[in-house]
Amino acid sequence: MSKQTKKTVKQHVMEFVESKGSARYMEIIKFIVDHNHGEGTYDASYVMEPKSWNWDPVEQTYKKSEIMVRKNTQRGYYSGAFRKPYVSRDGVTHYPGHFYNDTGYGCLEKTENGSYIVVRK
Repeated sequence: MSKQTKKTVKQHVMEFVESKGSARYMEIIKFIVDHNHGEGTYDASYVMEPKSWNWDPVEQTYKKSEIMVRKNTQRGYYSGAFRKPYVSRDGVTHYPGHFYNDTGYGCLEKTENGSYIVVRK
């Protein structure tokens, strides 16, 4: 009997990006949402929301803009995995997101045109 090992989300993402050659941020997010929550979940997550909230000085309250825009509620899903490493002004080191760390599966690297490729060391 062969023992199957469960693949991590990162492994699935690396295979997805490699199969395409390169992938844009939104393609990767869509892949992850659909992988974790079922095919079609990302596409079903669009809602209409007000473009902005405007201050009404007479009523002293915020009012919804009449202009509505189509937004995806899953847009930022897994976005922390794309965080680049940096040191803040107060000297605190913020480590890279999961997709920028090479933990044996490879890592993503952003190209000049904004798409991501897999780099394996």
